Amino acid sequence: IESYARGDQRRVTQIISTLAPLCLATSLVVLLGGGLVAWDIDRILTIEPQLLWDARMMFLVLVSLSALRIAAMPFQVGIQVRQKFVWMHVTGLVSQLIWTAGLIALFYGVSTRALWVAVAAIPSTMFDVGITVWMSCRLVPSLRWRAGEFRRHLVRPLLSFGGWTLIARIASVARETCGVLILSELPLARAIALRDAAVLDYKSGGTVET
Repeated sequence: IESYARGDQRRVTQIISTLAPLCLATSLVVLLGGGLVAWDIDRILTIEPQLLWDARMMFLVLVSLSALRIAAMPFQVGIQVRQKFVWMHVTGLVSQLIWTAGLIALFYGVSTRALWVAVAAIPSTMFDVGITVWMSCRLVPSLRWRAGEFRRHLVRPLLSFGGWTLIARIASVARETCGVLILSELPLARAIALRDAAVLDYKSGGTVET
């Protein structure tokens, strides 16, 4: 934003050319880590054996979409730079409508599997990322990657500037996902507690209410 306001288009390209490889590397790490977690998801969540494959696919789809958003992030900032926030929210609304329409079509046209919740997010996310990148690059043509414009001295300021934003985003994701992890363990924990209570009550000669 600062470089664009000063009319320094080359520095904008240098910033993007420096940031793009970092985001791409981060997206690959997220994709690799998410793939490993997806394969061993039954060790993290309590999942019925017949639903294990669907759970793996759902998690892998969501991780892949997150990796896509991270990789495309440098080329999406043109909307913020030009302050076209209405366009951004309209795009988000259309994306949600695409997701809702796809989910309804899958539920009523195929089956009522939970897997379709994640699958329906694929076209909506592709639309959101694609149209946002297109609009950003049209608004700010200097949002482009050039191998010769990579600047090593910009790496530390960029990472430092985005560090707190990254921490806030991690906290937000943790807040959204930890509920699932906790709830997935509650039925099992409650069942074990009831079993132990029943055993103790039986040994003491009492009765257990179901």
